[in-house]
Amino acid sequence: MSSRPPLLLAILSIFCGVLVFILFRIFPSPEPRPAGFHSSQSQTMFQNVFCAVLAVDDTYDDRYIQGLLKSSGLKGFISESTLAVPMDDFGTLKMVPLDSYQNEIEKFDPRENGYAAKLKHFFVRDGYRYFFLPPEENIRKFPVLEYNPVSSTAKVDKLLRPALRGIPFSLTMLKSRQAIALNFIVIASSCAMVFFTSNSRQHFIYVIPVLLALGSGGSLGTVLAALMAGIWELLRLPVKELFASHNYNRKSIDYAGAGFRGIRKRLKPFRVNLFLSLLFLFIFSLVSFLGKLFPIPLFVSLLVFSLLYYMTFRREAIQTGKYRHIVFTPVLIFPHKTKTFFLFPFLAPFAAMSILALLIFGFMPFTGNARHPIGDYILSAEDYYHHISFQKSFSFRPLNREISGGDVYHSYYLGGDGLIADSMEYEAGPETSLLFPLEKLMEFLVNYNKGAGIDHALKEWISVAIILAACSVDLIRPGRKKTVIVPVLGDKRMAA
Repeated sequence: MSSRPPLLLAILSIFCGVLVFILFRIFPSPEPRPAGFHSSQSQTMFQNVFCAVLAVDDTYDDRYIQGLLKSSGLKGFISESTLAVPMDDFGTLKMVPLDSYQNEIEKFDPRENGYAAKLKHFFVRDGYRYFFLPPEENIRKFPVLEYNPVSSTAKVDKLLRPALRGIPFSLTMLKSRQAIALNFIVIASSCAMVFFTSNSRQHFIYVIPVLLALGSGGSLGTVLAALMAGIWELLRLPVKELFASHNYNRKSIDYAGAGFRGIRKRLKPFRVNLFLSLLFLFIFSLVSFLGKLFPIPLFVSLLVFSLLYYMTFRREAIQTGKYRHIVFTPVLIFPHKTKTFFLFPFLAPFAAMSILALLIFGFMPFTGNARHPIGDYILSAEDYYHHISFQKSFSFRPLNREISGGDVYHSYYLGGDGLIADSMEYEAGPETSLLFPLEKLMEFLVNYNKGAGIDHALKEWISVAIILAACSVDLIRPGRKKTVIVPVLGDKRMAA
């Protein structure tokens, strides 16, 4: 039987890998949300994406710069003139443009709570005026920003120079630390090493596209691919044993018998394999849950993985039945005790490549210079919603004493007798139409600055530890090894 993969099965394998990849892009996995962000609206994962920061002298008018950018087709930049501040207007909220806020609201106005000044300071400070192109706009306007920080910076700079008509500016690309391309390189290198050292490469080759597609799952993609590869190795002999009785297209008395009892007898020597495969599947699900990965692409990846597994061995059964000849498998006259799986050499490339990538890229500095908002300049969603709550309840607050969070007028309700029964403090209801407009941008900047520490590296080391633990499963097994019943038809245990 030819060891080359048949065309249709190869096409199916590639199609399954592409399908899983597309699903990961449709259902991106959210990064861990920083403390203080409670809105459930943002589910974008800023993986391998850039935030463009344009800085000009603060003497230039914000709306003038925005006009130059928009006239050149460079839309999507967020700046002082693109935002408005919600303010109380005698029981209703009105939106006051941020760049004209100081002209409409006096400093002694009791509605002034400092939020607008803090927001303005984010865009205008230290002699510079800042314009931000958030990651979601980067992908829409400049898809190249998703891949190459050097070439994309040059291309955007080339677009900005004629647009700004000689106005001096600086451009900074703030790159997310996580690189999907690196995940693909690690998984591809690991799969290549496994393929060239495997004794069942004619089977393993078909699941490689699905393993590669798991790289779209972010920093956890490598550990998910390693776990799925481990499941493949653990189930390889049990599945081969189940298909053994179908290798000939003729009826025969099977040593295990028919039905469920026969299946259980065939799989009995591999009960450790089955237990560990279920354990690996549980770890796969647990890692996905803790990593907040969407279940749809993960479920489909397991589904197509099972399909390819079945089709691979089914193809072998059809081929051997067609030629009336089973691929030669040595069978000893007497029972022989051996391992039923070899996870250590099999998964070792995943661990080795992950460690190598982490040592090379894990502690590299971020792209960009120091001229970007950090620390106290970043606003949280809590700041915004606290401001909304203050403005909505302002008309119910007394003005003759200092305003505090709980110092508001009470509302009264009537009892069954029509008289005032009791009072309760006024509470501003949620304003679902006024979502924090900078949430995605601030989330990216928080993760960017927070990632400069050891958090990301620690997450990567945990992934490596999971792979190493999977590799060591067969090293810590008891010394007495299980008896393997090799795939047989009838009882082949006889001298040739």
